[in-house]
Amino acid sequence: MVAHLDRVRVGSSAHRRRRRDRGPKPRRSGRSAPAIRSPQRSVRTLPWLARVARSSVMDGKRWARTRVVSDPLTDYERWELGTYIEGQTVSERIRIALRRDVEEVGPDFRLFDAGQADAVAVVMEYDAERRWLGAEKATAHDAVAELLALRDRVDAATVSLNEFLAGRRG
Repeated sequence: MVAHLDRVRVGSSAHRRRRRDRGPKPRRSGRSAPAIRSPQRSVRTLPWLARVARSSVMDGKRWARTRVVSDPLTDYERWELGTYIEGQTVSERIRIALRRDVEEVGPDFRLFDAGQADAVAVVMEYDAERRWLGAEKATAHDAVAELLALRDRVDAATVSLNEFLAGRRG
């Protein structure tokens, strides 16, 4: 189990694919966790994150994200899409697919250096209450290749974040 994703080395590329339509189930107070509010992790407010963004651009690293969403969007998805705008400003490639346009999309996962000999996949695990439990790291060629093929299949049904926000939803 990978406890912290920051322990995974990123050589030249990182890709994140998410499919969840909700955050964790509401707590007893009735509020969703995390509370839906403006993102706190920002290149404007966290110097270390700004350094990562600058060095990624300077080193030619590619960051990409594919998000599968409902139509209409859930409150959680609407909030989450709003947090992506800043990532896009620092060269993250963000693509959105409607759930109805893709078949079963498998687990949430991250791919690091896909297509390289030392590629790594990290598959996210959640409990029945949609709380993150951790992640399993996969380095076997077949496991990484299967997730890469899944990413490519889902990506074929996506539009850019800008197109999605402008109303072009497939």
